[in-house]
Amino acid sequence: MLNQRYAAIDQGTTGTRVVVFGEDGNYFSPAAIAHKQLTPNPGWVEHDPMEILNNIRTCLGHAGVVDAIGLAHQGESIVAWDAKSGLPLYNAIIWQDQRTDSVIGHLREEGVEEVVRAKTGLPLDTYFSASKMGWIMRNVAGASELSRSGHLRLGTMDAFFMFHLCGGVHVTDYNSASRTSLFNIHTLQWDEELCRIFGVPLSALPEVRDNIGHFGDVRDNEGGHTPLTACIVDQFAGTYGHGCLQPGQMKITFGTGAFLQSITGTDVPDARDSGLLPTLCWKLPGEKPVYGLDGGVYNAASAINWAGKLGLYSDLDEFSDFRDEPAIARGLAFVPA
Repeated sequence: MLNQRYAAIDQGTTGTRVVVFGEDGNYFSPAAIAHKQLTPNPGWVEHDPMEILNNIRTCLGHAGVVDAIGLAHQGESIVAWDAKSGLPLYNAIIWQDQRTDSVIGHLREEGVEEVVRAKTGLPLDTYFSASKMGWIMRNVAGASELSRSGHLRLGTMDAFFMFHLCGGVHVTDYNSASRTSLFNIHTLQWDEELCRIFGVPLSALPEVRDNIGHFGDVRDNEGGHTPLTACIVDQFAGTYGHGCLQPGQMKITFGTGAFLQSITGTDVPDARDSGLLPTLCWKLPGEKPVYGLDGGVYNAASAINWAGKLGLYSDLDEFSDFRDEPAIARGLAFVPA
């Protein structure tokens, strides 16, 4: 039997990479492309979704012929686009973005946080997608009109990429949906009450599918097509890929931020007063969802990059050599804030 090859697209906060895996265990990464970080106002973080889409296509072009494609993405970041033209109405609003901080404060004052937490496992926070989508509806020209005509599409960035890569499908997966604050992790459906709270039209949201399955076919420039068969948020891809599958196992993913996932089982965990977030980690075909607890530090590698821009080091190797005691042992802590 021929050795099959699979392309994994890792679309992260600072760049896009493709890794090609063979069934023989060999793998290589033929391409990685950084994209622009757009900060038009204090606390605002945006990306150009068309730039990143083109980067994905370029990376896939370097992968060669593969038998299937999987997509891991940056999670809570969102895009709104026109289903007719495929063009975004606005830049992608990134998970780090804090422009809806006052909106979150008002919702908290209105007493809806417990409703949101009970249905989604998530607190009210600018980190999650719902308030960003609501901001689009209130502030971006044409969004309401497209919604009324049935041509508005809203989703996390995976939905936008698959729309373009797979011929206009409007789909996402259970894990990605669960990070929006609009998806009920008990009923496994988009929730009408949550959509009303955040001002998001439910009809514009994508169909939710298992994390493994046929999302659509990715066409190349030569007319060939390859099935896209997996989609998930990046840190949960890392959790699954490292074999963290059983209750009690946990993993920390280090990237732009640092995120801990701990597997709890097939029931939604009770995380009251723990500071951790109950989350739907993944759902496989014909199986119950797997839940876990999630905790995040928003700045890890981004803090190192920041230190480099300040001139605190010239080579990353300087961060790997502790000739004295670690700083924390000397009572010194660095807190990105």
